[in-house]
Amino acid sequence: MTKKVRLLSDGDDSFVIPIAAARLSEIIAAELDIHRQDFHNYDEHDNDVDDDYDDNHNDIITITITDRIPSPTLRKITQFLIRHATIEKMTPFEPPFASEEIRDIVGPTTWYADFITQGVEFDFLLDMVKAANFLGIPPLLKLAVLAVSIRIHGKSPAEIRPMFGIGNDLDDPDQKARVAAENEWVVRPADGMRSYIIGPRME
Repeated sequence: MTKKVRLLSDGDDSFVIPIAAARLSEIIAAELDIHRQDFHNYDEHDNDVDDDYDDNHNDIITITITDRIPSPTLRKITQFLIRHATIEKMTPFEPPFASEEIRDIVGPTTWYADFITQGVEFDFLLDMVKAANFLGIPPLLKLAVLAVSIRIHGKSPAEIRPMFGIGNDLDDPDQKARVAAENEWVVRPADGMRSYIIGPRME
């Protein structure tokens, strides 16, 4: 029977994805490697997305994700992982860009541009950046940071500060430390039933 990975949020929401998709996360891949001996017939290249699995059979590896990643964010991340691993990889992109339109940058298909823009509020986008950084998903982190940079492009510092929850005065050491911790990715981005826990590590 096909092995799959169940990502379990602290809110008890679960998302079942193929092992090949799960391994796009450096953190989850490391966890799978640590516990490789705990399950049989492990195929790291298995990308079967069939959801017909048996909870009573030993075909699911459950990994609990830290509560620093909300369930809606984790759900969105699994959509990216499945698409990238089983349907089509995102086209690599590097600056400088000939266009400021995200669809032109991440083409030729529009799925990834729509994924990171349609119905995605700025605060949710920041959650995506932090989660991709924490889980070690370089292509998703790169896409989310690109989307952030496009959103803030051309804005003044006064317009940008509230978008990141930054006050006008950063002389307060506590606020400065909070902003640095929450936005560390800006300056240092990440280039049977068995259950394991990841987190909390996003300090």
